[in-house]
Amino acid sequence: MEYRNMRRSILGWAAAAWIAIGCRGVAAADPLEIEDAIQEGANSLLAGAATWNQTNGDQGLRALCALALVKAHRPVETPAIANVVESILARCTVEDGYKPNTAHHYYSAGVEATLLVEVGEQLGQPQMYRDQIQMIANYIIYGQRQNGSWDYPDAHGAQSDGDTSVTQYAMLGLWAATRAGIPIPNTIFERCVNWQIDGQMADGGFVYCPGTNIGPDVGVSTLNMTAAGIGSILIAARHLYPNQADQLFAGTVRNEDSPDAASVEDANAGGPLEAVELDEAPEEVAPETSTSVPITTIQSSVQRAAGWLGTRFVDYNPAPHAAYYYYTVERAASLAGISHIGPHDWYQFCGDYLLRTQKEDGSWSMSAGTTYQDTSFAILFLALSTGQIVKPPVTPNAPDMAGTGSQDGGRGLPDDLTNVEIVDGKPVVPENLGATSDLLSALENIDNVSFAEVQEQLVEEIQIGDRESLIAQKDRLALLAANDKAEVRRTAIWALGRTGDMSLAKLLITALEDPDVGVNVEANNALCWLSRRPNGFSLATDPLGGLPPGAGQEQIDAVMAAWRADAIQQWGTWYLRHRPFADRGDEFEANLRQRLGR
Repeated sequence: MEYRNMRRSILGWAAAAWIAIGCRGVAAADPLEIEDAIQEGANSLLAGAATWNQTNGDQGLRALCALALVKAHRPVETPAIANVVESILARCTVEDGYKPNTAHHYYSAGVEATLLVEVGEQLGQPQMYRDQIQMIANYIIYGQRQNGSWDYPDAHGAQSDGDTSVTQYAMLGLWAATRAGIPIPNTIFERCVNWQIDGQMADGGFVYCPGTNIGPDVGVSTLNMTAAGIGSILIAARHLYPNQADQLFAGTVRNEDSPDAASVEDANAGGPLEAVELDEAPEEVAPETSTSVPITTIQSSVQRAAGWLGTRFVDYNPAPHAAYYYYTVERAASLAGISHIGPHDWYQFCGDYLLRTQKEDGSWSMSAGTTYQDTSFAILFLALSTGQIVKPPVTPNAPDMAGTGSQDGGRGLPDDLTNVEIVDGKPVVPENLGATSDLLSALENIDNVSFAEVQEQLVEEIQIGDRESLIAQKDRLALLAANDKAEVRRTAIWALGRTGDMSLAKLLITALEDPDVGVNVEANNALCWLSRRPNGFSLATDPLGGLPPGAGQEQIDAVMAAWRADAIQQWGTWYLRHRPFADRGDEFEANLRQRLGR
């Protein structure tokens, strides 16, 4: 069937683009396989929700599992997620403020604040739970020790002067608060950075409780704590130096052509991560609010810690809390903007291990009795939990990477695309717009001989291009989605889904009823991308695949009518839950509600 050839063309060029930008000489992890692993892990969490989601259970574990489900792009209305959110809200009252569960106080606070922000963002309202997040932030701020750290209230006794692990999750909660628009005093971040750096070991690593022999590694640097220390410092740095947040460490701790890691015994070696020449460090830019912590001090500390981590980096950490390692590494590397730790592409290196060790039921279990925790941490790693926030993610090997990169395909477009001149139903395109624009121009004036070549080039350009540039072309793509040639409509629908622009969902839902089967399939796939639901609603990706050879048109029409009706029902219901606020109550919604019988 004709649409299958087009589908193979798009998938083939998409795969080629993945390999081109992802491998650096090594076979890149398959993003579709990773997507499957994430969703299988999410399914296993949902299958066990009756166990981990008990109202009187471990609130920290409940929030961790729910956060993993949200990061796997499961709808926030899912009962397993909604129940956890309801529990958090019930523990945030005007009279008493925020009440965590006492066993994992700041761990719970950090994850619960993050979960509330993520749920609000999925609903298009990042500040939806601002009052409750403010209460959690107040709890965290009140618990900061004078030296800048956080710790269990009494668990370590008088000899402890702060806990690197607990501090990491407290900082995670404060970061979530700022994402909800809650201002956090700079002094909170300054004290934390100073405590972390003051406790940094001579070898560059970080320990569990600085200055003590507390913990299984009795006062020596560990993988988990070094990654945790990096993460805490970088969260603070994003607030102390907001104008440099995304470029603060770009290029300073990254060396993709490094040789094999140096011997672990060489504890003081710089390792394969090149040292920063501090005399050549980026000129300090005045932050939006003053800070007493020099940027060079932060850079030097992170550089030393990354050097320690680079010489010892492993895909599996046999120490206690093995799965904790993955979420910690992902956060540190994504915040630092590095694709490699030592000689390793950290995402591919650890991701390959996780794919190999996933159990048949979709779960991970690295220690006895920690299946739900381990599965959540694995999902948070594979889904680039932090990378989804900081963007663009630093590794091209993960799923859902459309729109990252540095190509500028929208150069020269007017800022206001509503005023683009239309002549004979086509936009008048200014000259020298760049690769994507040139390819769209060719598509607008396509002939059957050159279509395949133009399509291949456009798919490749979009895979490696800049999503903002693609969004800038959305009006032209919308016109192409109504082109009289089915192959042009298919390509335009494919591209529209990669924009990530929710306002285009209406167009994609309309395309579910296009008379061309290939357009229907691409509309469904585009909605999967747009909604961040890799498997969508399990609609057949080859609707006619079950028909016998030589099936008549009447059979084909019957199958497609049923498929289209199901697609409209599923995606229409999703749209009504998640549609942009600006589009509510419009004619499209009224017609859709009538179609759905509402």
